[in-house]
Amino acid sequence: MFQNILIVCVGNICRSPALERLLTHYGVEAEVRSAGLGALQGKGIDKQMVSVLSDAGVNWDGHIARQLDASMIKSADLVLVMENEHLRSVRELDPPSAGKVMLAGHWVEGLEIADPYRKSDEMFAICYKQLDECAQAWASKL
Repeated sequence: MFQNILIVCVGNICRSPALERLLTHYGVEAEVRSAGLGALQGKGIDKQMVSVLSDAGVNWDGHIARQLDASMIKSADLVLVMENEHLRSVRELDPPSAGKVMLAGHWVEGLEIADPYRKSDEMFAICYKQLDECAQAWASKL
């Protein structure tokens, strides 16, 4: 079974920490962490995502953005990314790990989840809804 799940997006302040928290919220019994391809290191979750998570009753507290590196990929049993471009980027960082890198939206018709950063509250709500659907799908499979 998967014991270490890594969630990846770009900045590690919107999508990946939200999915990290949602998987935990839905009872996934693994260590779930997140990182960014171009992380805004040291930052917390974006305030618009905090608002959406809070409204949904999902704990968001304590997140600190961190930069993805090959050692994180190697130590993960499963790596979930938001977009097809992220698949390529993560696989380039650690080619032997290519088989364990998948879209977060794999079980939701291969859905890619667009980055809501610096966009409207409506975009954050759409992003959250997609992440929530992905989290529920993964939780049922894990």
